[in-house]
Amino acid sequence: MQRPSRLVHVGRLVTLCSTFIGTRHLRTSAVVVLENRSCPVYQKLFLTSCLIRIQNRWLTSARKNLPIVRYEKHACTRLRLKAVTKSIRSSQKTLPYMEPDFSYLYHQSSKDLAKGHPPIPTNAEEWPIEWRTVYYKAYERLPKVELPDVKKSSDLFEIISRRKSRKVMSSQPITLEEISCLLKYSCGNMNLVESGRIMHRAQPSGGERYPIEVYPLVISGGNGLSPGLYHYNVKSHALDVLWEKQFSSGELDNLFTFDWVKRASCVFIMTAVFHRNQMKYGERGYRYVLIEAGHIGQNMCLVAEALKVKCRPLGGTRDERVESLLEIDGIGESVVYAMTIGR
Repeated sequence: MQRPSRLVHVGRLVTLCSTFIGTRHLRTSAVVVLENRSCPVYQKLFLTSCLIRIQNRWLTSARKNLPIVRYEKHACTRLRLKAVTKSIRSSQKTLPYMEPDFSYLYHQSSKDLAKGHPPIPTNAEEWPIEWRTVYYKAYERLPKVELPDVKKSSDLFEIISRRKSRKVMSSQPITLEEISCLLKYSCGNMNLVESGRIMHRAQPSGGERYPIEVYPLVISGGNGLSPGLYHYNVKSHALDVLWEKQFSSGELDNLFTFDWVKRASCVFIMTAVFHRNQMKYGERGYRYVLIEAGHIGQNMCLVAEALKVKCRPLGGTRDERVESLLEIDGIGESVVYAMTIGR
């Protein structure tokens, strides 16, 4: 099965643009023949400056001669690109240039549940095997750190009333038991049926697709865990040791935008494997991926409060540099969120 793109279906995008602009704005267009959706060029076509931004009934462009693109499917296996720069009719007043707002177009395009994926049969027995398979990521050949199975209890309403995002941390390490508890009760397995199939995890997941992977980056080592980069192996409730390393202040600056991150004990980096969700839900599946990351983040905030350690959600990641550190491609798997933990 080909990996579906996590971006907006181009044909639908251009239809939306044409609706908002009106055909009177379009004299001619460039033609892009897209022959293979799994090609990396597919994703990168959106990043070019040849698309336009439509918002609040006005049109902006980088220059007068900016090509408009039209995408068409083709039966061949390779990509042919025919782009002819044509003019765009100017609007009545000069407008400032802004980058194309793909989030707006994507949101409109993914509102309909039927878009971007085949009909989902009511009877789960008719689903393809890929939809019923729970996928795990694991580094089988790398060393493992076994996590203790810690059971905790607390008053939920009291925890919610106390929860705060705290960034004043002391660089003190947290224990292996606390890391185990944070991971298990935010995104770990809760129960197994007798056959060994997962019954459920700590977080809700659209269609039980579980696209999120978690990579703990331990800044302050000690208490049973060395500083370094790890991957949370959900199936075995263990840490895959990717790199035992003490990260310097400069290296952390290269990965995160905020200086206070250096005083955290560790950073839980969340990535999404988009194919797991979008092979079933198409365009709308991208929403479900981000929603699930939020579920995990909130779980982690509440567990941290119960453990009396500090937690702060982190959006300030330098994604491409973090993805390079994790050795992921940034397309099939990409950084979506992070959580900082400390004392």
